[in-house]
Amino acid sequence: MKKIRMPKVEISGFVPTLNKTGYMTSGLDEYSQAFVDSTASFAGQEKALEVGAAYGVSTLEVLGRGQRILANDLDQQHLEILRQRAQKMNVKLDKLETVPGDFLSVLDDDRYKEKFSSLLCCRVLHFLKPSGIEKAFSLFAKLLEPGGLLHIVNETCYLKNFQGFIPTYEKLLAQKGVFAGFIEDVKSVDPNRGKNLPEFMTFFDVDTLEFLAEKYGFKVIKCGTFARPEFPEDIRLDGRESVGLIAQKI
Repeated sequence: MKKIRMPKVEISGFVPTLNKTGYMTSGLDEYSQAFVDSTASFAGQEKALEVGAAYGVSTLEVLGRGQRILANDLDQQHLEILRQRAQKMNVKLDKLETVPGDFLSVLDDDRYKEKFSSLLCCRVLHFLKPSGIEKAFSLFAKLLEPGGLLHIVNETCYLKNFQGFIPTYEKLLAQKGVFAGFIEDVKSVDPNRGKNLPEFMTFFDVDTLEFLAEKYGFKVIKCGTFARPEFPEDIRLDGRESVGLIAQKI
């Protein structure tokens, strides 16, 4: 069987996904690093979960620390590449579980109820519609054990390739607050990068993330926008490119 290879890494560190759902970053942002660091205190049967792991930049870090993790991704090929990369690291593969498919379906199973101590969903939720995002937060509350930590990273609309949407977003934000960042036709705003993105996206902000966390039973520990100096020049804008959340299940 032909070996599946990870796509070529851009100079910026972006790695295109095989299923045209955006890009994986090659390094860890501060919220993803906090997820990895949170596993340091694991003992016994504690387990981490990464939703939308792609080729496994965070999952591999957790495995490198000798901790147990379940990695989910929509594309089975991504997970096969992740496993190949893990094998090259000489880590204990019995600590890695992979589950392909739409996380809203495949992880909504009583087998996983309150089975995880820490969860990362990095640069995934902005590919869902608002109704799907609500379902995701409800599921995260189900998956985490009491006291478990939720780590979320999403893009804001403060990206150079989405500058044309910013005036509309800011007007909607003033009118309705949450979910002002929903775009039905991504390619109409960004015909270039949009070729490797889904048809629609929902950009995030601090208020929306905090609202959702509190609505679904989490206590917000940290939430804020942050700069992406590593992003390609055609995406990088003003230091508010991404927004992150760390919250604890009550």
